[in-house]
Amino acid sequence: MQVGDTIYLDYQAATPLDDRVFQVMQAAYATHFANPHAADHVLGWRAAAAIEKASAQIATLFGLQADDVVFTSGASEANAMALNAAKAISAQTGRNKVLIGSETGFELQPSAPAAPLTAAELQHLVQNGAVEFKRVLKKENPMLICVMRHGEALDDIEDCYGGIADFPLTDLGRDQARETAELLRSRSPSAIYSSPLKRAHETAQIIAGVLKLPEPKVIDDLQERNSYGVLSGVNKDKAKDVFGQVLAKLKEKPGYSKEAIPGCELWDDFVVRVTRALDLVVRDAEKNGHHSIGIVTHGKFSSALFEDVLKIKEPFDLKLSVNGNGGTVLDSTWPKLNGLERLCGIDAEALRILPFFAFEVADWDSNRKRVLRDLIDARLGPVVVVRSCAALEDANQNEPPGFFDSVLGVNTTASTELEKAIDRVCQSYLRRTDHNRLRHKVIVQTQLLRPKMSGVCSVSEDENAYLEVEYDDRCGRTDAVTSGMDVQRVHLSRCHVEMPVFWRKLRDAMALISENFAAPFFVEFAFDDAGALHVFQVRADRRPLLSAEGLTPSCHQMELAAASIESNGPLSVMADWNPMEMLGRDPKPLDVSLYDELLMSGAWADGRVSLGWHKPDMRQLTVELGGQPYVRLRESFRTLLPRGLPVGLVNALLEDRMKLLGSAPELHDKVEFRIMWSASPIDEETTRAHLLDRGFDVDGVNRLFVALKRVPSSVSSRIPAPVAQYRIAPHFANPHAADHVLGWRAAAAIEKASAQIATLFGLQADDVVFTSGASEANAMALNAAKAISAQTGRNKVLIGSADHGSIRNEADSSGLTVRHIPLDERGAPDTKRLRTMLSDDTALVSVVGVNNENGAIAELAEIATVCKTHSVLFHADLAQAPLALDIDLLDLDIPLATISAHKIYGPKGVGALLVGPGASEFVKPAVVGAGQQNGRRGGTMPTELIVGFGEACRLVLQNGESERTRVADIRSHFVQKLKEKQIATLVGDLNLRHPGNALMRFPGHSALDLLARLQPHIAASTQSACSSGTPEPSHVLRAMGHDKTFASECIRFSFGRFSDLNQENDLWMMQTRNLQKSGGVKPLAEPWYCGAST
Repeated sequence: MQVGDTIYLDYQAATPLDDRVFQVMQAAYATHFANPHAADHVLGWRAAAAIEKASAQIATLFGLQADDVVFTSGASEANAMALNAAKAISAQTGRNKVLIGSETGFELQPSAPAAPLTAAELQHLVQNGAVEFKRVLKKENPMLICVMRHGEALDDIEDCYGGIADFPLTDLGRDQARETAELLRSRSPSAIYSSPLKRAHETAQIIAGVLKLPEPKVIDDLQERNSYGVLSGVNKDKAKDVFGQVLAKLKEKPGYSKEAIPGCELWDDFVVRVTRALDLVVRDAEKNGHHSIGIVTHGKFSSALFEDVLKIKEPFDLKLSVNGNGGTVLDSTWPKLNGLERLCGIDAEALRILPFFAFEVADWDSNRKRVLRDLIDARLGPVVVVRSCAALEDANQNEPPGFFDSVLGVNTTASTELEKAIDRVCQSYLRRTDHNRLRHKVIVQTQLLRPKMSGVCSVSEDENAYLEVEYDDRCGRTDAVTSGMDVQRVHLSRCHVEMPVFWRKLRDAMALISENFAAPFFVEFAFDDAGALHVFQVRADRRPLLSAEGLTPSCHQMELAAASIESNGPLSVMADWNPMEMLGRDPKPLDVSLYDELLMSGAWADGRVSLGWHKPDMRQLTVELGGQPYVRLRESFRTLLPRGLPVGLVNALLEDRMKLLGSAPELHDKVEFRIMWSASPIDEETTRAHLLDRGFDVDGVNRLFVALKRVPSSVSSRIPAPVAQYRIAPHFANPHAADHVLGWRAAAAIEKASAQIATLFGLQADDVVFTSGASEANAMALNAAKAISAQTGRNKVLIGSADHGSIRNEADSSGLTVRHIPLDERGAPDTKRLRTMLSDDTALVSVVGVNNENGAIAELAEIATVCKTHSVLFHADLAQAPLALDIDLLDLDIPLATISAHKIYGPKGVGALLVGPGASEFVKPAVVGAGQQNGRRGGTMPTELIVGFGEACRLVLQNGESERTRVADIRSHFVQKLKEKQIATLVGDLNLRHPGNALMRFPGHSALDLLARLQPHIAASTQSACSSGTPEPSHVLRAMGHDKTFASECIRFSFGRFSDLNQENDLWMMQTRNLQKSGGVKPLAEPWYCGAST
């Protein structure tokens, strides 16, 4: 890799960020920015699900489960935790020796990846943001997996919500388990795996007992989906009294509303777990040499496994059904004969299946005369093909095409010729000595003579992909393609209308077959002289299939002229569009290569993102047909629309823009700027009138402009432009690498960000100590109290009663004497009471500068003065403060302060402890590492996060005052409306608080119930994100003197930079309807985020 003039050869110090990783991160910044610990709303759930998915990906690499992963700020912190484990062992056992590497220091060596599976290979493919899972079975010893649902359980007869509730089997359920065992006996399983829930585990135990198998192995991830959250195990009639409105939504839209039940498991999260469960089971079975296994699990687990993970529309081979509680034997593909039989079951004139007759080799060996007589009675015609049909041929690609013999052109009137052909096929089975040839079959089928065209069509799982057809229209044989005699290739669009009739027939037939077979698959076909389509077989395909996104420059679409393409709209030559303007309408091959290089350039795509557009998969925008490059205009236009619009509105806009382009082709060279919209300034009034004239309704136009106004801010709010810059600029290197220029540049970028942060708080760059976040910075402040105690004997710490949990928990575990400062009537630390609590044994006072729940602003200057008078170290948790007030730590005389990037529109994962004069000697690192940051905090500093942190501080310094005024106006407007309607009351003083905070009490209403009914439209919370989802009421409200009932009726709404009055009006109207129980909430295009605090 070369960066400018520098060749990078320091990969062991830091690896550059892979562009694919960056794209995933960028999507997470845009859609999963909420606090993942916020358990009260859907955006928090989605963020938590994203982390769970990442945990599973990491765990899978090392053969572990997601719960085994503990995230840290880096290897230094992880190493410190490992050494802390040694301390714990020493305390328990007295063992006090640690052996570490003598040269490199203590390092945790990563586990070696699990060995490749010998009989089953697992592939994880990422498409459209979702993880797909395929089992690719090898040629030898394919594994058979029998998936079974448990028998009837008590929840079925007691009318309770099941899910993860642990109900036992009924007597009928036990009988069903025994019947299932007998049906399963012929599959010869050697091991049973089970969900941990009683109903599944007991079923597994019964099956294992009947079949005399070892005790079932429990896999936690096999348990049922937590579909019902807090309703799990609750009687359905009783649940109506508690969650009446939620249950009403459940009946209206079952899939949608279950996601909104508090505590339920999100479906995407569930699919990740199902994927992981199958992975664990198969790996364990392979490790122990099992070739046939049973899995006892649950209904929704099985549905997710087949439909979402394996992408199988219906399981093949054998379905066991026992009194409604069944199991399915799963083969991921199908043998040849099964495929033919299923084709015959498709009732459609578009498909013709030539007559065939099948028999077993054992029948042929024992009584060939009877077989020949039956063949004559089948009246297959004068000429047939004798086809091999081994037991697992085509299934799981156990044998490749042509492995066994088939004989074409066999005359059925000559019995000797027919007999020899059958003998030849049966003899070919001896090539596989590991198979019992007697269980193989032979298919004799009418042969199509003199086909006009024959070939093989490949059908992908991706419904948007092109069909790949290898065909012959010259040889007059049905096996020209499969034997390699003559092959031509064409790619057919699945959606294009204008194509020759026989291609259209083939495309329509593939759509019909796709409804009955799980893609991907091959179809062997032929057209006769009359133009009728004959299908010979459907074979499962495990090759990677070329999709529309991956069309190579050599592909073409048969008999599809450029004029036809352009006139029908989906594609256009666009000779003067972007880099194509340099190439003209008749490009040479070298020009095409240049076109691809320019159009698919990552820098060009990044440029689009910097303007607020989607970052497109550039391969979707260009295809080559008939030797010319074409641009897919709809896909190009789609990337120019802002995110978050309803699907119907997106489609309507795309169709309208295509019509406009058709009427004004002269706009080709300005298509991105005059037809669609970007983050560039637009004339809203004119554009609104234009869209209304073209038939769009007011609601749709309003939604478009709300989304457009968010476009410019979506980049800076989720991932600042300088962060993207450092992915491609030479600043990815380890900033502590002092031996080369790339390390120097990364260090300089951090120094610049440090200065930006320090300037906001009136300090110097050297006063900033970067941490993994506010919690770690708070821990370092409490460690300073320990250092003071060790030096002076002062052992008392005073903390605010409403302080963040990271302070309270750290103080409680410090071994120091902890006292809590009461709150005043506003909910801020009471300064008068603090004066009376200070004494000669006080080491530290720590308060939250701006409370994260009630928004109260502490009297920081007065507290600092009091502490200085008593020579007590003062620490302020200022994570929420920069958006609420101007702060100069030197003027305020605050020696220690905590700040956090993600509270001021920066990235998660980075914070800082600001160390002013007089405090440095007491600051001890929580992570020693290799002595980075002048020994104050070890570990490699994350350049990109720190750069984002610096930019966020610069923006606050630049726009803070005006932003506070605007946000406060929105907040006050919302509060006033609720107060006027006597819907809710504000907790605390409106003025002396965070400008975006509105902690509201709704008397007589459960806050949790209100938020549950508002999901997924409103993202607000009942208390801080780190405490939400717990049954305990807010400790802040209790510290203010309110009882549990009062606390349970409060919701924290917090407004911020991207809030506007339209959203505030929507929120007010929804909350009003919610409280009046007037039939639900009007859906929004996307959840509205009200959670700037934590």
